[in-house]
Amino acid sequence: MSIQIKNAIKILKKTIKEKRYIKDVSVMLGFDWDYFRKVKGKFNTDSFKNSPLYNVLMELHDEYLAMDYEGKFKSSNSEESYSESKKTNRKSKDTTVEDKYDERSSCSENRGEDNKILSYNYRIFIRDEKPLEGILTRNELEEIYKLYPYITSNNVSQFFPYITFQNFKRILRTFNITKQNLFPKHILEEHTLDEIAEFALKAKEHSAYKKFVENKKNFLEKSLRDTQSRLFDITSDNELYDDMIKKYYQENNSNRVVRKNNNIKNSNEVTYCLFSDIHYGKKYNTPIFGRGYNKEIAHERVMQIAENTINYVKANKSDKLVMCFMGDLLESIEFDGMRPGHTLTMDIIGEEQLFYAVDSLKEMLSSIIDKLPNVNIELYVTHGNHDRIGEKRDYDKKRTGGVIAFKMLKRELGDSIKIHFNDQNLVKIENKDNICIIGHHGDSSIVKRKPHELVNLYGNGTKSYHLIVSGHFHSTKIESGTNYLSMSLPSVCSTDEFVKDELGYNDLPAFILGKKSPYDVNRFDYNFITLY
Repeated sequence: MSIQIKNAIKILKKTIKEKRYIKDVSVMLGFDWDYFRKVKGKFNTDSFKNSPLYNVLMELHDEYLAMDYEGKFKSSNSEESYSESKKTNRKSKDTTVEDKYDERSSCSENRGEDNKILSYNYRIFIRDEKPLEGILTRNELEEIYKLYPYITSNNVSQFFPYITFQNFKRILRTFNITKQNLFPKHILEEHTLDEIAEFALKAKEHSAYKKFVENKKNFLEKSLRDTQSRLFDITSDNELYDDMIKKYYQENNSNRVVRKNNNIKNSNEVTYCLFSDIHYGKKYNTPIFGRGYNKEIAHERVMQIAENTINYVKANKSDKLVMCFMGDLLESIEFDGMRPGHTLTMDIIGEEQLFYAVDSLKEMLSSIIDKLPNVNIELYVTHGNHDRIGEKRDYDKKRTGGVIAFKMLKRELGDSIKIHFNDQNLVKIENKDNICIIGHHGDSSIVKRKPHELVNLYGNGTKSYHLIVSGHFHSTKIESGTNYLSMSLPSVCSTDEFVKDELGYNDLPAFILGKKSPYDVNRFDYNFITLY
């Protein structure tokens, strides 16, 4: 023991004289970089205190602690590189190591009259900061030892809310708490070896059990998610559709639409009505331009679409009307919305939002059917990311809210209109006018493909002129090619701050009416029609 004291004194003298870091001096004198820290852990033992050199050691240690080390320590290049390599190796193995921690940090015990440890003091030196000082009770230190194998920021904040995660790691280092040190000092002093061995065995059993429980929990959570996903897919196709439709009819007592005249002719003269992103239920009062938005304005705008479409079909004497809706019928049918506070920006939520959407589109389509009795009318739809339902929206790849709404419409409108949609949320329309439409909402991976790639994948090559349409971005973008016209459609709803700030778009609410050019087989004539 006296040799360790002499070595510690030797290290301290050189450290104080040359104003170097204590770990560098230890290496220079042929010791391990942490030799002094290991010796320091024995300062309060009886064998050290009974040594005639103890007072000399403590005086030097106090002088070391009182040093103004700020900017005065130095290392030679060779010593520094050796020390840094040691530090790097330690960092890769020990997550408690940091650059600002100073080795002069210390801990001590507070003992009672019976010499039993009552509590622990610590004083931690941190470069460029005030020393961190505090007291830990016996129970607190025991909890830290128990927590060590499972140390995370969440665990630390739960058990020690007054200690930051960084400071907690510094405390671990100061008390030299490692995987090898299973118990605090008062446990080792107050119990026999057999008792300590029993404690260690129980701690190991607890650790194994905790790991088992954690693995079991993760397995059960994964199984639950998979089961929920499978059940949702089943109910999406059956019970959920039926239950929602039944409730709609119970509340509305609606009657199906029947066409007065079914004298429909087939012709090459086709009108195309393209619209997207109605977002029934969305509400705000501060638009970028013009009016705000709510359920009444949404309905007014779809009726404007109907009126303009009727006039366009009549003016062009079209015998066929192809309507394409590219998704986001709803703002969010889920009661919690799609993000925190989402329901605060809605005027109708849940099922009522869906039912309102069905009633509004039914009136819109009924108006078109009634005013165009001899026109063949077809509606093609895709569903958007806002039309999803489920505990986690990514489970609902079919966008069930939109599916339910258009199944209701299909039942309501009967044979007076043909409504087409599929599970892939991709529509392909081929007409006798040599126009081939490829439609998708715009939020899936397909949006990354170039228009000519979509033509090659889903189109008719050079046999047709292709119209590629999508929604989602609430912005009009048009790109033309030798045999295609790609259109990102405007939205029916107004531009709000979210669309402007997050997506960077500021388009007027609008929709598209168009037809194949009578003068050029490789051209689509279209009209951008603003909605008030």
